[in-house]
Amino acid sequence: MHSAHDEWRAWTAAVTQRDVDRVLRRVNRRIETGVVALPKGSRCLEDDHSWIEADVALEPDFTAPCKVHETTHATPRGTLVFLHGFGDDAGHWREFTELLVRGIPGGFDVVLPAAPNRKFQIAGQPVEATAWFEPRMKHTREGGWDDDTDNPRDGSPWTCGGIDGAVAWTRRLVDGLIEQRGVAPGSVLVAGFSQGAGLALAAAEDRTSWSPALGGVLSLRGYLPRRGKYIGKEEEGGRLETFGTAKVSGGSPGAKPPPVLMCHGGDDQVAPRRWAEEAARRLRRDRSRYTSDSPDPGAMDEVASCGERVELMVCEGATHQLTTDDLWRARWWIRGKVEDASKRLPVHVPGMLL
Repeated sequence: MHSAHDEWRAWTAAVTQRDVDRVLRRVNRRIETGVVALPKGSRCLEDDHSWIEADVALEPDFTAPCKVHETTHATPRGTLVFLHGFGDDAGHWREFTELLVRGIPGGFDVVLPAAPNRKFQIAGQPVEATAWFEPRMKHTREGGWDDDTDNPRDGSPWTCGGIDGAVAWTRRLVDGLIEQRGVAPGSVLVAGFSQGAGLALAAAEDRTSWSPALGGVLSLRGYLPRRGKYIGKEEEGGRLETFGTAKVSGGSPGAKPPPVLMCHGGDDQVAPRRWAEEAARRLRRDRSRYTSDSPDPGAMDEVASCGERVELMVCEGATHQLTTDDLWRARWWIRGKVEDASKRLPVHVPGMLL
């Protein structure tokens, strides 16, 4: 009889440091030229960026099947959905995602959706770029912006335009995998980089997106793309008002909040470290409230440490580009989720979710 250790022996040797260095050189070259090197005044995070609301309202590309690159195995252990960043292309992440799942016993499918083209005004010029939603920026409010807290001075809520439609699309994508492939509980992992990671985290925050099939969310340089209004001071445990779809109960039967791993750069100037720290605090707080108001009497036992299941790993000195620590940590985390899923009953009832 083979042990679990024997089953994973090939996985341990499937990726070398040379493989990691080679893939990261290509990925980081794309990140550097596509995001980090944008001249000041044209980066999507600046005040002169605007989102054309008419395009958000219509959302033509989110009503049709999204173009994807994918791999398939005869009997895969699961599926990794990876969401690319702002202005990027799904195909650029093929090598990287293949490295994340290489060597998993039985194989692991990878789905790389492509975000629709959106209309922007950057530095006063109309442009089109792939985007899941309006990038997070210094939203203009009458009360002004507090740079220290990175929020409106009057505490008003803000939301990146189009995020609700993007979260709903992500939920439909996961449901489609369930319908088409009959995936096992916990076997779908949703990951992303930068804006794609923001969408993945928004799905992790949204209770209606939780499903038994969703085994975890991986964020690489991500952030939460909206914030409600706090009643009282946040640092003193103030209560966050319900907004959007984020705090709505009534998700899929048997669904629990998915575990989250966030990998962030300590010196990231595109998605500052404080964005990741804020996201981790909010996700942990929401999960703590989930255990207290869940009708399931066993929820407290199973999810009592849900806050601990939101992990934030900060690489000191790292920027928006990815590091070897990010890749190795993500790879081991994915292995842990696959092993967790294998302990669950492989039951699938077509159409059982949403």
